[in-house]
Amino acid sequence: MRIITNPGSNVSRRALQHYGIELSPQQIVVDGVSHDTREEVSIKDIDRWVWTAKEFPHVVGTTAQEFVSMFASASTKDPEIVVLLTSKKIIQTYAAATAAARTLQSRAATRHAQISIVDSGVTDAAVGLLAIAAGELARAGIPLRTVERALEMLASRLLCVFSPGGFEHLVKGGRASWLRARVATMLNLRALVGFSDGETSAFGTIRASEGARGAVTALANQFKTSFNRGRKVWVAIMHTGGDTVEHAHALLGELSDSLSVTYTYVRPLSPSIYLHLGPGTIGAAVVPVDDLPCELPTPPPLA
Repeated sequence: MRIITNPGSNVSRRALQHYGIELSPQQIVVDGVSHDTREEVSIKDIDRWVWTAKEFPHVVGTTAQEFVSMFASASTKDPEIVVLLTSKKIIQTYAAATAAARTLQSRAATRHAQISIVDSGVTDAAVGLLAIAAGELARAGIPLRTVERALEMLASRLLCVFSPGGFEHLVKGGRASWLRARVATMLNLRALVGFSDGETSAFGTIRASEGARGAVTALANQFKTSFNRGRKVWVAIMHTGGDTVEHAHALLGELSDSLSVTYTYVRPLSPSIYLHLGPGTIGAAVVPVDDLPCELPTPPPLA
């Protein structure tokens, strides 16, 4: 079984190599110049682009033609292909993948390919958890359709919430209105932003004066009230380097103390997500891994 995902899923190099996961092309376009996010793009690079670009940089997902090439190549190695993607409501990659799959089915040479495309409904390391799950299930020899059902169940359970350090990137990237950001700044508020039905949504606010520690507590409370301790869960923690690394581990500690955590995955934000959330962001994703149609093995450390 071959596994394909887009760079916004924040799959680590170790995980890519361990499971043989392939990354589809994705670009950050800065004043007409495209930068492939499959390569190393640092937070400093993003900051420099945001501050110096004439227009706010934007993300271009994988095209249908690029997926056609990837699927055709993958099918020569294994006819079973799992494609796990970030939310179809925030980037066009899912639509491109489904169009590409139809193209392969229309061609005699590639009609043998069995392509399962899963919309995660979330982004960043939350999707990375699902990619790791797909890798474990593939290594265990689980049939494609069972893997698909398991991933869809996991995606439906995922809760992913961030606390950006400010509003500037959200406004410039079109994820929040200038007026809303202005009011929040005047009221000294810091946002909690997550995913609901595949779209970004406000999950509340905290006093900005509470700082990162307040964000850690607010994020932890979101998950504590959403999941009971009796369920086994995997946890992904996301940070933006610097002081947020310490805050990320503090958040992980709070979640580990209150939930039955069986696997953890701590990552810096992926370039495309950092572009929209900006400096000072911390976030987490939690997914229950029990009651699946097959047993899900616990992965090795892969962050």
